[in-house]
Amino acid sequence: MDADWNSPVGLPLVFWYKAARSIGGPELSERARRTKTVFDAVAALGQAGIESFGPGDVTAHLRAEGTPYGAWEVRGELSILERLGLVELDEETASWRLVNGATFSIEAANAARGRS
Repeated sequence: MDADWNSPVGLPLVFWYKAARSIGGPELSERARRTKTVFDAVAALGQAGIESFGPGDVTAHLRAEGTPYGAWEVRGELSILERLGLVELDEETASWRLVNGATFSIEAANAARGRS
């Protein structure tokens, strides 16, 4: 199979699509999955006591978890998370922080990317 059709854990993305549909949940598109993966990494950094972070911190965490993303990819996802109100950028320090009480929504992520 082509690499674009495989998830990081080796299962075909069609498996994840069918799994999400079978439990009645909203469709988790590849783009929304990437956004959720970055959000989960940001949340893990917050749970580890890291209050402010940069794309490199998120990239390092993802690599350690076996899900390597590029810094520019992470930076783009942080912009999506900012649009969703889940992270904030401190322009003076150029660092990001997780908004208190932030929770990820597949519907909101799809809407932020122009999907219904």
